Amino acid sequence: MSAVKRAWLYLRRKMGRTVILLAVLAVLSVLVLLCISVGNAADTALQNLRKTMGGYFRVSTDYEKGGEQQVDEEMVKKILEVEGIKAWNGLDTTYLLVEDAYLKPGRFTGEGDYRASLARFFSCSDTSLHEYFFLHSFSLAEGRHITPEDSGKALISRELADLNGLSVGDTFSARQDLTSAPEEVRESASAFDLEIVGIYEIDVPQVQSSDSAECDMAENFIFTDTDYIRRVKGEFREKPVDFYSSGAAFFVENPKEQSAVVAEVLQIPGYDWEGFELVQNNKNYEDSAGPLERMAGLITTMILAILLIGVVLVTLVLFLWMRDRVHEIGILLSLGIRKRGILGQHLLENLLTAAAAFLAAWCISAAAAGQLEHFVGDAVSVNIAEEAENGKAGRRAQELLYPDPVESRQVDAQELVKVRIGMRELAEVAGAGVLLILLSTGIASGLVLRMKPKEIFSNAG
Repeated sequence: MSAVKRAWLYLRRKMGRTVILLAVLAVLSVLVLLCISVGNAADTALQNLRKTMGGYFRVSTDYEKGGEQQVDEEMVKKILEVEGIKAWNGLDTTYLLVEDAYLKPGRFTGEGDYRASLARFFSCSDTSLHEYFFLHSFSLAEGRHITPEDSGKALISRELADLNGLSVGDTFSARQDLTSAPEEVRESASAFDLEIVGIYEIDVPQVQSSDSAECDMAENFIFTDTDYIRRVKGEFREKPVDFYSSGAAFFVENPKEQSAVVAEVLQIPGYDWEGFELVQNNKNYEDSAGPLERMAGLITTMILAILLIGVVLVTLVLFLWMRDRVHEIGILLSLGIRKRGILGQHLLENLLTAAAAFLAAWCISAAAAGQLEHFVGDAVSVNIAEEAENGKAGRRAQELLYPDPVESRQVDAQELVKVRIGMRELAEVAGAGVLLILLSTGIASGLVLRMKPKEIFSNAG
């Protein structure tokens, strides 16, 4: 009789023991399967975070320290050669008078002050990489983002568009604020046209008060291309503006390696880095990644603990049952069956039981995955909110990428953490389960099979 047939007959004959072992393995498998699923969900969420909310740093001239070198195209090119940087964005912030459009009323509107027409212009190479959009404070509602190839293009808010009856494709103009300049200069100032290529919506209300100036209100923020601002600023200059007055932001592939990337940037020769301000900003990633990383670490610990408990428990059960099988082992040995064959039979018995347990565990876990996802999402959301609040309380002004704080959208853990029970998770549980069975069966059976045949026959008798 083959070992397979002997194993099957034993399972049928000892149905009670089979059910008990199946139940124990099923419970252990459910626990491990759910833990693995949550761990995989956390890892996937972290990968998505690195893609969508990676860290970045800004390099700008530190005028307070007497910095004279500027962030220009040559510097940008050298920094981009550093491994680990995936994108960049040239930056500038200036204030221009809007000629033929009304701004959302603020402090100066009621006073009849000319500053009621003064808007804040954010110039950049790529508006999709500007902090307001990158951190999901603003979102593009119509049209497109500004790209490095654009000239004389603009993004305006939905509120500003509705106030002036503007839409994508319309134009308006702006000029420098030369109020303090000589009269002949003021009169010669040109108005530069802008074509609206996109309209954005404010998803996260920004910090402002009832006494805020028009230029400080997010609804009056205007995004434009680098070429436009350089043309406006260069109108009365002897040489053209060929640098980024607010510096440039660089985005790293892996936020966890950002410090190493920055350290390498500071080794680029030819620059007095003491005259530059280099500000790192991966706070939003850290706020969101921290709870996920802690959860992943906890899950790993739980899996190891469950497997350890499982090995001890299953080994104990099998060993207690093995004492009742000494007579059976003695008979098999007398029939000429080797110890290796007997051990193989025991392994088959337990593996067949484990296979049924894995199937039952997969069905139970799949049914519980939805509730578990909701529970984990809520827990992670609370932790992310706490991390973000603590970060705001301890954040200093110089740690911000821009002069004003950017209120960003909190990560929705319910969207981020997706608990799935698939073939990958089942395969991982099966692998862990087979290892558990091999260890437990080997220990339990080995204690008996290590006995000499004479001892076995003596105990069997």
